[in-house]
Amino acid sequence: MCVPIAFLTLYMVLQLFVFLRIQSDMQVAMNRVIRNMSQFGTVYSMVSSLSEDNADDIVAKLGIDSAIGRVTGEAYMGYLLRREIKNEDWIGWIRGGASGVSTAGSSMFYEEGKLLLTVSYQFSPVSRLPVLGSIPVVQRTAARSFFGKEREVKSDETEEEEEESEKVYVSETGTVYHRKSTCSHLKLSVRQILFDDVAAARNKDGEKYRPCEYCCRQPVEESVFITDYGNRYHRTLSCGELKRSVRTMTLEEAEEKGLRACKTCGGEKGSDEP
Repeated sequence: MCVPIAFLTLYMVLQLFVFLRIQSDMQVAMNRVIRNMSQFGTVYSMVSSLSEDNADDIVAKLGIDSAIGRVTGEAYMGYLLRREIKNEDWIGWIRGGASGVSTAGSSMFYEEGKLLLTVSYQFSPVSRLPVLGSIPVVQRTAARSFFGKEREVKSDETEEEEEESEKVYVSETGTVYHRKSTCSHLKLSVRQILFDDVAAARNKDGEKYRPCEYCCRQPVEESVFITDYGNRYHRTLSCGELKRSVRTMTLEEAEEKGLRACKTCGGEKGSDEP
């Protein structure tokens, strides 16, 4: 008596592992099917966005009505699933094999394009031992259809408003805005002069040069660096104030920030592309 009971116990444990494996592999196959079906969401959304008459014309050309289309879609999901699992080595443990797998209760594009795949089958041991019988199994998986990214179509009035919003160029620490990206004030022309000549030097706006608040905290050497339109002299060429980053904004934004128009290009409407 002990030997048959031990054999039966071992057999049931092995069946449990087979049962778990079938469920796992079935779920993977279902996920592949539902992912493939989700790609039809784009076509579905295009048809559903049409008027009723146009949609009926397309459906009529396809030779199906809406009811037949739903049944056909569910049947197609079942066909894809059976094709996925028909060559699995465990297919003999399902009553009826691949044909015994049902997809009844599945739905296509319900609740704003969701997909639901419901699979039911009977797990039946190969030995057909009456003490074990068969186990009904139901598995489900759902996914949202891929409808693509809807692009916002701008009206002519919106485009005209955007065109009327003139773009200007502003340096990071600048107090003026420029209508041209090629404005000489935006381009730093750094040159080196002797420190003794700084007092007599003037920029192109006629201003004197004062020491930079950042790099001139240390003693200045024999020469310094200046720019044509800046009003500071710099002890080192690597000073951060000699590096300029330019960004764009609308003319309205620049005026709201209190920026003044550049003396060179501020009066000229229109700008070059950066």
